[in-house]
Amino acid sequence: MGIGEVAEILGVGANRVRQFVYEGRLPAAKLPGSTRWAFDAGDVAEFAELERRPGARLARSFDPYESYVRQRIRRNPRVPATRLWDSCVDRGYDRSYETFRAELRRRGLRELAGDRA
Repeated sequence: MGIGEVAEILGVGANRVRQFVYEGRLPAAKLPGSTRWAFDAGDVAEFAELERRPGARLARSFDPYESYVRQRIRRNPRVPATRLWDSCVDRGYDRSYETFRAELRRRGLRELAGDRA
């Protein structure tokens, strides 16, 4: 399956599909001696299902920062959520403070942070 077919199935452009591949979210293989990508129909179907799941995009945006946040909370259980958010923004987190707090609550980190999130 080619990138055009995948883009059509997912309802996005070809560049967005390439971004999914580069981020490691969608498996693909380069065709030998070519710049073209090949996709497995099963992988595309699974990816499409994950993308439709409520909160999937929100969760992925927080994933790279979860271990850092847990470590900070273990070192200082009373660290304010605003300080955690500022630290994550400095590291590239690009969501709002409200979204950050929602993820803390959803993952049970609010309780770890002494209910200050």
